[in-house]
Amino acid sequence: MKAIKINNKIQVFNYIPKKWKGVSEYDKLSSSVHYNDGFRDLLHPTINNQQKLGEIYHDIENDIFTYYVLEKTDEENKNYYRNRIEDYFSYLYTRSLASSMNKSNLEINFLTAQREVYKDKYEVSKGQLTSGVVYNNTLSLIQAEMNDEFSETVLDTILTTYGVTPTGSHLNKMFQLIVFKYEYGLKVFSSYKRFIEHFRTKSFLWIDEKEWGKLDDVLNLVSNLPSSISLEEAEVLYNQFNNI
Repeated sequence: MKAIKINNKIQVFNYIPKKWKGVSEYDKLSSSVHYNDGFRDLLHPTINNQQKLGEIYHDIENDIFTYYVLEKTDEENKNYYRNRIEDYFSYLYTRSLASSMNKSNLEINFLTAQREVYKDKYEVSKGQLTSGVVYNNTLSLIQAEMNDEFSETVLDTILTTYGVTPTGSHLNKMFQLIVFKYEYGLKVFSSYKRFIEHFRTKSFLWIDEKEWGKLDDVLNLVSNLPSSISLEEAEVLYNQFNNI
């Protein structure tokens, strides 16, 4: 970006203007012309979360325009971190749902709908749902998945990989897979939720105690999470948070 000071007022431009003081194609003139006319680079200083940018000024020593760096007040810091924590709390809850079903889509309506489908399939597989419209439709869905994706050979391989011994008919093996994945997902969701709730309560405590550095560390931790997280990774995440 560029800036120039005219009559003690600083004007900011994304680029050297194409027309300046009646001169067309001014931006194509040499940089020395622009410099002699008073144009200088406008640089944004690097700031941390406890700082903010003030007014633009001419840094004579470096011959550039830049911004004053101001320290935020305690109240400004509290508002900043409180808003960030609340946003991340909602985001992490959505992530926990996605991870529990090994989904990368983070749209909450999609995940909620998927959770309902998974629950119906689980109840049918466990023998908790045995009749009615929901049962018939869910069983039909399960059988369609067996035909399309989960042959008996595929199920034998998957279940063995998960440490589950395949037993019974093709349908029984499909039930085994559904039960295993659903119950494993519940464990992931529970472990993730434990972290999320602790993240919220501990972060709000740090806000009250003005522990800005710890808050920066935890925000950095949650902003770099993978798209999906396993049960083991959820436990590691919880321990990493506790070590901050």
